[in-house]
Amino acid sequence: MIKRAIIASTVDHDYSFLAVIAALLWRDRIGFTPSMFLVGTEAEWVTHKYGRVVMGAISQHSIHHVFVDHQEGVLDKTVAQCCRQYAACHPFAADDYLISTDADLLPIKKDFYHFHNPKAHAIGLWYANAYIGEEEFHWPSCHYGMLVSTWREVMGLEVGKMPENMVLNFAEYGLPEKMAAWNAEIERAHAAGAPADAKHFWPVWFTDELVASAKIKTSQYYPDRVLKINRDGHPPKDRLDRSAWPFYVDVNRYTDSHSLRPGWSSPNWPRLAPFLKKILPAHEKWLDQYRADFRDAIGVDA
Repeated sequence: MIKRAIIASTVDHDYSFLAVIAALLWRDRIGFTPSMFLVGTEAEWVTHKYGRVVMGAISQHSIHHVFVDHQEGVLDKTVAQCCRQYAACHPFAADDYLISTDADLLPIKKDFYHFHNPKAHAIGLWYANAYIGEEEFHWPSCHYGMLVSTWREVMGLEVGKMPENMVLNFAEYGLPEKMAAWNAEIERAHAAGAPADAKHFWPVWFTDELVASAKIKTSQYYPDRVLKINRDGHPPKDRLDRSAWPFYVDVNRYTDSHSLRPGWSSPNWPRLAPFLKKILPAHEKWLDQYRADFRDAIGVDA
């Protein structure tokens, strides 16, 4: 069994820059094999002004990666969020273990990610108590863990048919209608010169989580063979969170980090870099060079 961390991103600078760093952490610190799922074609990435820097880093560090088709009528960021739950459409071995993770969520504490035993519990849900009042039907996609065979069963996946499987599940969820409602709300708000009502936005934003959560909830494994890993606090007290980034970071206090974004920017890099160099000491020089290359390619100093 190979343990794989599934990271997805569009070329968007907020996420693509951090995605490579997250991949290195999963491999070098946590002991998982990272697989990056990149929305778009290889040509789109290697010819993009800063996407090519990301691809250079992926090549330099020999990180496994898969290109994911655009979906007509679906935002690329929605495809990126969702494709993690469809990674088992790739021809991974049935007994490989896949854990979904966010491109901007940096793992720190190794034991936390090896806690789930898929033989005892078919499905692992990290931070299962993230959404107050929704603990029994809505779980964050930052980490779902299952064997490839379980992912295929629960999500209804077929090897080589990621686009088709996504379309079917999107239709079942009613994503086209939810997107139409949100677009109509944007137009209404624009015409009225008023803010859009976010109640129409959240069903689109949470597509990945609500689709996967419903599939898990109705699977044969719920509830007896689902391991819920709860955490204390919102955000968790053991998370280094961008909402309250300290002047000095003691990495031993934290399980993970919701990174500062954009990580490459002049305000954020001096705060983020010392932390990254503590948890990726073998890549200290590379981190500075990667950031410099990315900053030069993007051509602005946000």
